[in-house]
Amino acid sequence: MTAPTTRETADHAELLEKLKRVKYVREAHDEPHGTYDQPCDADDYGAEAVPVNPDGEAAADALENLLSEIAALRGDLTVSRDDLDQLQAHFRQRDREATQAERQRDELRKALEGALPQLEVLHSILSSKETRAVVWREITKGRQALASQGADPTPVKKERAWICPQDNTPCPPECDSDDRRHCASVACNEQPE
Repeated sequence: MTAPTTRETADHAELLEKLKRVKYVREAHDEPHGTYDQPCDADDYGAEAVPVNPDGEAAADALENLLSEIAALRGDLTVSRDDLDQLQAHFRQRDREATQAERQRDELRKALEGALPQLEVLHSILSSKETRAVVWREITKGRQALASQGADPTPVKKERAWICPQDNTPCPPECDSDDRRHCASVACNEQPE
């Protein structure tokens, strides 16, 4: 059970005060000791003195007022209970969503834990000096194979990699521009067709 909120505590205190007033009015009604001209004294509960006549008319009016106030408080309590029910339903929905998220997280963790050893092995292979040496050796062998076939093993310059849009041939070496449009408009247009 959670501690009552400030509003609940205030409502409870107000209800107790009204119940004390009801008790006081009942006592005043059972033992009339004054008239409208002679107000009675306040009781031990600190409620205000209510003038009472022998017929008990004031007591009946006060009792009716208190009963209407109690009914209003009961209505407020009903509204508060409806709000509480909505909050509990919202909490249950959020709790289900949190449970589902935890379940998905655990499934993902299990899947990743299964792949983690392989990822660590792959990382250690790729980051080792031996792997870098093997990769460099393969690059060197590839360049040697290209050189043995008569190809230039040096990387091709970017300017010479452009393809002429007119005849689909590489741009001439004299075209030094990095801009393909410039090459197409100047150097490639100067070639004989």
